[in-house]
Amino acid sequence: MRALLLVLAASLGACEKAPSVTEFCLQGEMDLGARLQGTRPQPGEFYPTTWCVITEDNSSRVLFSGAGKSNPDMDGNWTVAYLPPDLVRIVNRESPPDIEFRGTDNLIEALRVRRIDPLRLMEEFREAPESFDGLQVVARDNRLLSVNTRADLPLRGRVDVKWQWRWTEPDSPQLALTVDNALLFKATGRWRSVAADEAAMLWQATPGAEPVEVPGDHWPARVNMRLINLTDDVYVVRGVRTGFQHLVIRTDQGLVIGDAPAGWVEFHHIPPSDLVPGLGISGLSEQFIDFLRAEFGDEPLRAVAITHFHDDHAGGARAFAAAGADIYATEESAPFFATA
Repeated sequence: MRALLLVLAASLGACEKAPSVTEFCLQGEMDLGARLQGTRPQPGEFYPTTWCVITEDNSSRVLFSGAGKSNPDMDGNWTVAYLPPDLVRIVNRESPPDIEFRGTDNLIEALRVRRIDPLRLMEEFREAPESFDGLQVVARDNRLLSVNTRADLPLRGRVDVKWQWRWTEPDSPQLALTVDNALLFKATGRWRSVAADEAAMLWQATPGAEPVEVPGDHWPARVNMRLINLTDDVYVVRGVRTGFQHLVIRTDQGLVIGDAPAGWVEFHHIPPSDLVPGLGISGLSEQFIDFLRAEFGDEPLRAVAITHFHDDHAGGARAFAAAGADIYATEESAPFFATA
């Protein structure tokens, strides 16, 4: 009899409900003009964009995937797995290997991404309202209606950011994300349950090649500036921000620099966060200026040539102007800088 009870207990344990794994996707359009990333520095330039998050009960793990244009020069898909507390993986399903950043402290970032799903956000809000300090959450009948916060944006300063939800169709809520009172992202959301066999593979590295391991302090983007001498009085500074390198020319009147960099605000985070944290609106260019002074001593900053008005290339213009540099821009961009 005792043996039978043990078998029954084991069977019941095996039949316990598995954690629910859910994918929530927002499919819609993003206005690159509203975030100063379009072909014109004004709202009204929408491109198809999709954000998806896969989450599970009683876990802070998140798999985020995006598709569409994040700026006019890039059109593609990307997937990131957050495995708190210390692993972030860039997932390359189509062309392994994955890239893994070990030693990260990513719990807060994972939770910010997880909140894209309004049901997960409400779960967290009910269980730990103190974690929403600095956010104004409005809900009715256990449904999320809005999240209001603020963010620091290059060329604009501190602005309002609002996530507003409409539940006309409970299974497909509509989102309007506004930034500085301009519509940035409009989308319709949908959920699907992730089957057990698919869920079991979600958190594993892509088969086919061992992941490339990168030190955790390189995630998210870190500043690691290096001066490269190309030829006489012509240099390039690499590592100002991931993917950025800046031309520097030494002239008789001082240094001429290509572009005034700024950080990148991640709007698929709630609240939005800086890709390069802690540097504020002009902090990246301020560090760039400090680097140039350390490398070139008393050489004056003569001028900055802005290639185009996008905020990540031009957002630090005020920092260079405050350091005494003249700001040059193209004829098409100059009217914008006169009023920004």
